[in-house]
Amino acid sequence: MRKTFHTIFCEIAVNSWGCVWPMVRVAQDRYTLARVDPAKTDQFFWRHTFRVLRAHLPIVLLAMILLSACVPATPQPTTTQTMPTPAAPQPGTPPFNPFANLTSEQAACLRQAWGDAAFQEITTFKRPPSPQEAPAIGQCGLPLPSGPPITTPGAQPPVVSKDRPCLPTQRIIAIPDPSGPSYHQVLMAKSSDGLAWQTDGKVIIDQASVPEGVRLPDGRLIIYAVDGSGLGGPGLVYAESKDEGKSWTCGKVNIQGADPDVVLLPDGKIRVYYVEFPFGPGQPPADPAKTDKPNQIKSAISSDGKNFTVEEGVRLEGIAYTDPDVIRVGNEWFMYVSTGTTAWAARSDDGLAFKLIGKVNETGAVSGSYIFPDGTIRHYFCGKGGIASAISAYGASVWKEEAGVRLPFNPSFKSLCDPSVVSDGKGGYLMFYKIQPSSERPGSPPPGGQPTQPPPGGSLQPGNQIKVEPVKSAYKTTQAKRSGWFVTGQKADLMLSGIDFNKTGGPLLFNHPGGIASDG
Repeated sequence: MRKTFHTIFCEIAVNSWGCVWPMVRVAQDRYTLARVDPAKTDQFFWRHTFRVLRAHLPIVLLAMILLSACVPATPQPTTTQTMPTPAAPQPGTPPFNPFANLTSEQAACLRQAWGDAAFQEITTFKRPPSPQEAPAIGQCGLPLPSGPPITTPGAQPPVVSKDRPCLPTQRIIAIPDPSGPSYHQVLMAKSSDGLAWQTDGKVIIDQASVPEGVRLPDGRLIIYAVDGSGLGGPGLVYAESKDEGKSWTCGKVNIQGADPDVVLLPDGKIRVYYVEFPFGPGQPPADPAKTDKPNQIKSAISSDGKNFTVEEGVRLEGIAYTDPDVIRVGNEWFMYVSTGTTAWAARSDDGLAFKLIGKVNETGAVSGSYIFPDGTIRHYFCGKGGIASAISAYGASVWKEEAGVRLPFNPSFKSLCDPSVVSDGKGGYLMFYKIQPSSERPGSPPPGGQPTQPPPGGSLQPGNQIKVEPVKSAYKTTQAKRSGWFVTGQKADLMLSGIDFNKTGGPLLFNHPGGIASDG
C-alpha cells in the first residue's frame, strides 16, 4: 500500500511540472527580448515573473515536495560511534588515586623505596613517579588502575623495559625488602664429587634470588630465579648459557610466581614448580609468617624453556610453604617444601597431585636435591654454617646430615643459600646459589660481575692477600714470685692498664679497646 501511494505522489509531481513551464518560457522570452531591445528586458522579465509566481506558487511548492519524495535518498556511510575523549585530569584531582587509602605499612614501604622527599611529591601529585619509581606502587601493595597508566598533564607514561640484562647497569629496587631479591646475586660453584666445591665468585645474575638450574638435552644451561630488578615487571628471570657457563644471556619468563624448581620431563619438556602467594607477587604482608592464608604451589610447562603455559590446578598448598624442591625416584615424585628451617616431604604418582607425608629435616631447609649416578639422593640445603648436605635412603626418608659444609658461610656476606645442583656434562657438577653482599643498598655492579668481597670457599687473588710475618720477641720475666699487696712504684712484668694513674691510655688504647697489647 505504501508503494501505491508513493507512485501516485510521483505522478502528481510530474504532472505538476507543467505549472513551472511558464517560468521557463519567461526566461526564454527575456533572452529573446534582450537581443531586440535591451532597455525593456528587466521590466518585461520582472513583470511576467511575479505574475506567474502569484498564480502558481502553491502548485510549485507541492511539486517540489512530491519530487523530493520520488528521488531515492543517497545511502550514508556507516560510522561507529566513539566515546568522547575525557578531559585531561587536573593536577591534584586524578581520576584514579592509589594513595586514597594508604596504610601506615604501605607508606613506610614507599618511603623506603623512594625516600621522604619523593614520597611527598608523588603522593601529593606534584609529579608522577619515574619509570624506576613506578614499580614500588604495586610492590608495596597499592591498587593499580585496570586501564592504561594515568599520569599528570604533560607527563609521559612510564615505560618498563621487557628486556632483562644479567647485570643491570642501573639497579631498581623492585622489592623494597632489605633482605629480598633486589639485594641478592646468583653465583656458581663447581665440584668433581658433589662434596668439595670451589667458586670463582663471579656474579651470573645481579638482583635475583632462589636460583634453579637445569641442563637441557641439547647441552644448554638455564637458570631460573626470582627477579628483583624491576625490569619487565614482576616474575622470574632466566639466564641461558650455550658454552658451559662461560657466558650468559638473560630475559624474562612469563610466570608470575616465586621460588622456581625445574624438572626435565621424559618427553624433553620443562616443568617449573613455583609458589603463588595469597597476597600477590611482590606484595608481602607485614609478617608473612603470621598469615592465615595458604601459599599455593603451582606448575607450568614449556618446550623451549622460555615460554610457559600454566597447568591447571594446585600441586600442593599450605600456610608458609615455600621453596618447592621436586625429584623423581623411579615412578614416584617427591616434593620438599620449607617452613622456616624445617623441611617437609610430599609424595605424588604423577607429579601433579602431591600429598604431604611429614617432616624430613629440622636443622635446615630451602633445599636443592640431586640424584647421583650411583643412586645416592643428596639434599643440599641452607644450614647454620653455610650450604650443608644430607642424604636419604628413600625419597620419603628422614635426612641424615653429612659432616662439614659444602660451601662455608663468609662473614662478608649477609646470606648464602638456595642451592641448586646440575651435571656439568663431564662427570662433574655445578651448583647455583644466591648470596647477599654486606652492603646495605645495591650500587652499580662491579666490572665483569666480580664481587667486591672474597667469595665464600674461594681464594683471594694475588695483590689482595694479607702478608703475615712472625715477630721474634724476647720478654724479660720475673725471677721470683711476688706475694702480698702491690705497693706504689713496684716493678711488674706487664702493666694491665695505666689509665687514670696520670695516664691517658697511650699505645695500649690505640686501635685496641682493651688493656693488654702485644707486639706478636
